Amino acid sequence: YLLIKMFVTSNHPHLKTSTKKLIIKVLHNSGVFEYTWKELELWLEHLENTIEAKKEAVIQFLEKVLVKLVTNPYPYTDKAADLVQEASILQVNLFKQDPDNVSIPISHIDDALDMIDVLVEGNEGLDEEIGSTLSEDMVVSTFPFSAVVPAALEARNKLLLEYDGSTNGESIVNYLVTVCTDLLHSQRDPLALCLMLQLYDRELQSLSSSNYPQLYQFRQYYSLWIPQQTEEALFQPHSNVSEDRFLSLDSSFSSLLKSSYEKGAASL
Repeated sequence: YLLIKMFVTSNHPHLKTSTKKLIIKVLHNSGVFEYTWKELELWLEHLENTIEAKKEAVIQFLEKVLVKLVTNPYPYTDKAADLVQEASILQVNLFKQDPDNVSIPISHIDDALDMIDVLVEGNEGLDEEIGSTLSEDMVVSTFPFSAVVPAALEARNKLLLEYDGSTNGESIVNYLVTVCTDLLHSQRDPLALCLMLQLYDRELQSLSSSNYPQLYQFRQYYSLWIPQQTEEALFQPHSNVSEDRFLSLDSSFSSLLKSSYEKGAASL
């Protein structure tokens, strides 16, 4: 917590950079982020960009997520692997692809997870040997996103379901939407991440979309990468809230690009 707080509040560029590197190094050395440590920069950068009044709540949220993940990583690394495998199976079944030509051969996922288990358990002298067995393409395909994603989404759901409508909930939602949007844009094959988002959004169907319009808007966006056969109807607009309100939440250039992509070529 103190390191994250120092990173966010420091006004000295050198100290901020050094603190950021130290946070990433500490987390990387846990073994959980052996192949996904670069994603941590995204989580920290958006934390820094959070509006001042909401920073403390987001800092505490991220700190709790990271501590829980490092303490007990297996449920979340397993969840990430399950969704990567599910995405690969969908590519084979829906698009009639050759199993050897999907984003990652399904048989390799368990092998890669065995390597992560070894790293997390701290076996010495095996890091270089194991690391050399995965090519860059294999790493990107097997670990398209880190275990922070399911851990953070789980914590988000718990917060929203227990304290529906809280101001902290809104700031957490905003933070996660911005992080996951950038993470989505960085994916070589976004299907696994989109299935992960859909899986956890499913738990929030009891919430009114008018309370968290950001969730509805982001849901509409990432669903564009989910095959219609597996897409689920979640977060229907509230009857008293117009569609235009959802689309005008953010007038930034990034949001305009997303809106144009959603509408297709006809909007250009």
